[in-house]
Amino acid sequence: MALVFRRPAQSAGRPAQKRSSPSLACPAKRECRTPGQAAGGVKYEFWPSDLKRAGHTSVEVEDHEPLGRHLAKLGPNEACGIHLARMQKLPCKLIPSSKFRNGADRWWCPIHQGSYGKKAQLEQAKKTGVKCCDQSAALVDCVCSSEVKNLRLVEPGELGHADDYCELGLWIGLAPALDTYSGQDSYFFAGIHVQARKELGGKKVIDKNYPAVRIKDATGRFPNIPAGGILVTTPAALEYLYYMENRCPVNAQFRLAPSLPRSTVQLKDIVRCKHCSALHEDIGDRFGQQSHKKHLCGSCGRDICDRAGSIGNPLQVFDRVWSRKSVDQIDPQNKEIRIDSAVHRLMCWPSTPALFWSRGAPEVWGIHVHGYDERGDRVIDDTYGSVYVDGKKLSRAELFLSMLRNSCWMEDKPGMAPMARELEDD
Repeated sequence: MALVFRRPAQSAGRPAQKRSSPSLACPAKRECRTPGQAAGGVKYEFWPSDLKRAGHTSVEVEDHEPLGRHLAKLGPNEACGIHLARMQKLPCKLIPSSKFRNGADRWWCPIHQGSYGKKAQLEQAKKTGVKCCDQSAALVDCVCSSEVKNLRLVEPGELGHADDYCELGLWIGLAPALDTYSGQDSYFFAGIHVQARKELGGKKVIDKNYPAVRIKDATGRFPNIPAGGILVTTPAALEYLYYMENRCPVNAQFRLAPSLPRSTVQLKDIVRCKHCSALHEDIGDRFGQQSHKKHLCGSCGRDICDRAGSIGNPLQVFDRVWSRKSVDQIDPQNKEIRIDSAVHRLMCWPSTPALFWSRGAPEVWGIHVHGYDERGDRVIDDTYGSVYVDGKKLSRAELFLSMLRNSCWMEDKPGMAPMARELEDD
């Protein structure tokens, strides 16, 4: 799946797009509260801005605490229309956790997923008056939980609510692998792309990107999805992308496994903390790749033990029997395309497997191309089996790696946050 981005700078016939500021906006006119929620507490979903660091946490934040006062300034994001913040340096929220080995009290911050209580930290807090966990410098993304988009899969003819759909597809939205259209120093925030239909094979009523979504199933086709649904955020989605790419039948057919950034692993959908009941997400090249017996709960900071060893990812409840075919097998006319870079500016992505897919049709394997003419109008928008630019064939394997590099800039280049933009759709 490939996503659509708008040009950041003004071009012929097209006005400049407003950038989505990662900083907190002016105070919101309305508070982000769930219906019937008592004043004082607001639930947020947090996850590290660095997609390779840790999973998400759900945290109730009180208005009177420093974090609550900070988040109260959160205004609607211009691109998404919801209360969202990117790459924030946030105050800690410390909760009692386990003990240190010396018996001292240990506190946990579910915002940064770090601990507090060591002697040096206590001494520093006495000097500054501020208690900070050992990960307090880490940048964080967050969204108001009540504004997370709900998506419920239902049978045709059983649409009873606004959030009911009979066809759903989800993809992780990553930056283009090749971009000669957006100009230099283009940075994009990763998101979750949704396509939804109210009728089988009907018109798409949703075709856009969200920072996070919640999936529910009323059809019984995905029996492992809990009644309350599964929250999908980008760190877990990226790990699930690696998993799906390794299971791809086309990659196996073309013997492309050695070119993939991760080797094949087995995921476990339920790695649950017995203390706080949170589902655990193993993220990164170490924990997302290697089975391990001890997991650190990001929500409460306690150990989760699994004697057999596992790699936790709740998105495994989306597991399905699926098929994927090279685009030339589905659309022979799209076997290849040859592009002259002097005529068209480009944005290219390797098509990626869906995180969630309810349709019976096979998914498409290929390279998705957006081509723009001299006026900035998109005149190419399709997926092809082979793409040649100025006579040189693009390698899908190389594009996949480039897409990942272009999407995981947050750790090495945090200063680019003010220039970064949300994923968008035309």
